[in-house]
Amino acid sequence: MDRDAIPVTDHLDHKPHSTPHRALQPAAISPAMEIKAFLLRTVNEKGSIANLPFRKYML
Repeated sequence: MDRDAIPVTDHLDHKPHSTPHRALQPAAISPAMEIKAFLLRTVNEKGSIANLPFRKYML
């Protein structure tokens, strides 16, 4: 009984909330694009990605 009740209820409760939120997304800039733009700006300013503080995590 728990196996049927929990996923079905959770799925039905979750879907209405995610639909309106998703409708707003195309107008917004995706996080990946923001990061890419930030990296390109920073690399252009500093001249090299080696100067970035988080370079050690990218090795």
